[in-house]
Amino acid sequence: RQVQQAKEVQETIARISDEYDTMKREVETLESQEHQVAQQAQQLQAKLDTIRQKQQDKANELNQIKQAMWHKESEYMAFLEAAARGGAAVPGLRPEVAVEAEKMSPA
Repeated sequence: RQVQQAKEVQETIARISDEYDTMKREVETLESQEHQVAQQAQQLQAKLDTIRQKQQDKANELNQIKQAMWHKESEYMAFLEAAARGGAAVPGLRPEVAVEAEKMSPA
């Protein structure tokens, strides 16, 4: 009877040892996958940061273009107004533009 119990204990130990080895390999595989995914996430985060910075730079550039366009449109409208007045002073119109407007005004 003790021999039978000893065999059962030995089989149980062998089974547990096999399960341990299997689980250990699975854990190592999962840890490796976790490491790879963490590296990919880090690379993607860096790429996202770069894209966000480029987006901000482009938004700033767009705002500068809008401001320059608005300024040029205002200057053009002042030029047309000065030309219609025969070159008379118009607030915000640069002097050299006023001279050009005077040249273009109907005599």
